[in-house]
Amino acid sequence: MASLENLLNKISQKTYAVSIMLTIGVTSMATLIGLNIFGLPVTINNQKISMQNIFLHNIVISLILILSVFTFGIISNLLLIYNFFVFGVKTRALLEQYGLDALTHKVLIHGVFEIPVMILTGAVGSYLLVQKITKESIKINFKLFKLMIKIFIIAIILSAIAAYIEVNFSMK
Repeated sequence: MASLENLLNKISQKTYAVSIMLTIGVTSMATLIGLNIFGLPVTINNQKISMQNIFLHNIVISLILILSVFTFGIISNLLLIYNFFVFGVKTRALLEQYGLDALTHKVLIHGVFEIPVMILTGAVGSYLLVQKITKESIKINFKLFKLMIKIFIIAIILSAIAAYIEVNFSMK
């Protein structure tokens, strides 16, 4: 039976795996806090936004999250806390005012692709922070840049799928 450490090394770099866990923790807490805010009204806005605009917006956010690795995760974690807090607040309000069907249709269908993008790119942003916390030597090297490029490619693919779904299903 493989140990957890061997499993983490096989799946990904240990540091990046810990970064993903940290990011999931941060986003989960922010969402849960937002979900506990009651009574805020939300309006379903059916304005048409192009797939290209949604895609570019998501890619810019992904780039900011990835490049915030050089701020030791400060920018990425602040952005994630804010965005997932707002996500929690809007999710609660949408559920209270319009029900589960609207929540599923307007948010969750494309969110299945968009949320992992935020988590994966946010985890890159926390990479050097995790190295610092775990007392590893901080390494800005080819391995880190390779990780940044791989995650950005994944972000492009998932963001394109999310934008397509949002325009063709969530906005209808």
